[in-house]
Amino acid sequence: MDLEQLRKDFMPKELVMKLFVEIPKGHWEKKFKVLDAYFRSIKDQMDPDVFFIRTNQEYGFFSWEAGKYWEAVHYYEQAISRLAYEDYEFLYHNISSQLIRCNGLVGNTQKALEWLETALMNKRKGDNLFHLLDLMREYWQILVATKGQFDDRYLKYIQEVSLGLGFSIELSDPLTAIKEMDGLNKEWNHKLQRIGKDTRDNVSLKKQHLEKFKGECPIAWYQDYAAKALERIG
Repeated sequence: MDLEQLRKDFMPKELVMKLFVEIPKGHWEKKFKVLDAYFRSIKDQMDPDVFFIRTNQEYGFFSWEAGKYWEAVHYYEQAISRLAYEDYEFLYHNISSQLIRCNGLVGNTQKALEWLETALMNKRKGDNLFHLLDLMREYWQILVATKGQFDDRYLKYIQEVSLGLGFSIELSDPLTAIKEMDGLNKEWNHKLQRIGKDTRDNVSLKKQHLEKFKGECPIAWYQDYAAKALERIG
C-alpha cells in the first residue's frame, strides 16, 4: 500500500465546501452522487488499497451524518479491514471511534465494546492522549445509553489521560471524570481555535489573548501549548 498517499488529504477543499456548504444538510442523495462522481474520477490514479479504505471511510461518514447507522457500520468495517494501526494512526482512530459510536447507536452494545477493546489493544506508548480521551468518551456514552456498570479495567486509561494532559479532576467517580475532561477539552480547544482565527493578522493581540489563555486554562497541556506559541512569537 502507498502509505504516503494514504496519509495525504483525500478530498480537495473545493469538494469539501460543496458537500458541507453548497449542498444543504439533508440532501443526502445529492451528496452521495457528488461523492460517486469524484471517486470515479480519481480511481485510476489511486493505490487500490488506499482507494478502498478512503472511499469506504467517506461513505461511512456520510451514512453516519444521514442517520443511516447500519450502512455506516458496513462501510467503516470495510475500510478498517485493510487498514493497520501502524499504517495511519489518526485514520485508524477515526474509523474505530466511529465503529464504536455507530454500533452503540444501533443498539449493538457488545460489538461497540469489542471495537473499544480493539482500539485500546492497538494503543502504543506515546500515542495521542486526546485520542484516548475520545475513546473514553465513547465508553461513557455507551454506559449512559445502556445504564451499564463501569468496568474498573478502564480506570487506568482515565488516569493516563488525566495525568498525561494535566487535568485537575477528581477521579473517584470515573464516569463524571470522563464527562468533565471531555467538556473542558472541548471548551478550551474551541477557545484556542478562536484565538487563531480572531488574531491571525495581529501579533500584539494574539500575544495578549495567549497570555490570558495560559493564565486561565485549567489544562496543563494547553498551558504548555500557549507558552510555546508565545515563545515562537517572541
